[in-house]
Amino acid sequence: MKIDNSIKRCAIIGNSPYLLYNDYGSEIDEYEVVFRCNAAITQGFEKYVGSKTDYRLVNIHVCNWLSKLGVQSHEAHLKNLDPGKVITDKQIVVCKDYKLKQDDDFGKRYKNLEWSVKKHYGVDCESYYMPKQALRQRNIWSHVSTGTYATALASMLFPSAEISCYGFSFYENLKEECHYFEVLENKKLCHDFKRDKEEFAKIPKTRVVK
Repeated sequence: MKIDNSIKRCAIIGNSPYLLYNDYGSEIDEYEVVFRCNAAITQGFEKYVGSKTDYRLVNIHVCNWLSKLGVQSHEAHLKNLDPGKVITDKQIVVCKDYKLKQDDDFGKRYKNLEWSVKKHYGVDCESYYMPKQALRQRNIWSHVSTGTYATALASMLFPSAEISCYGFSFYENLKEECHYFEVLENKKLCHDFKRDKEEFAKIPKTRVVK
């Protein structure tokens, strides 16, 4: 990963079920860079969310799932998804939950994940650990959602880009988690999304696409 001032338009795709209300697929695929979050899939949903994925920001639970290290009980829904539809060739996968001690570790390759993905799914990808540098740069709370973290990362990597965020509902008026690509049963919200929205507002040059 490296800073690139040449990128002018970047899209972050959240996982809200509200994405299925609009045919944003072709619009999303026109962006220079597209970020997706955790285990989001595009196959079968291209009309709504597009098919392009350049970066994928994942938490440690998704990393373990992709590496076949098992999943915790509150992430059991991952067992119903096909990792081969999540990670595809040429994606850059960034694990957000590794607490590297120094920002000098920015861009450190996550070789074990790359090896696991290649072994289990035959997929070639680049993968990186992610220190909290993207959050510290904007004085953002360290416990934000993957979507907000991905937006902060995009802002750091592509400082000249306008960033459009699709599928960011911040779970307003909802008490349970839900995604456009899967059915979840009784999965409580794992973030303070009111605070998350406040932290998201610290990131410049962003717009939420309704």
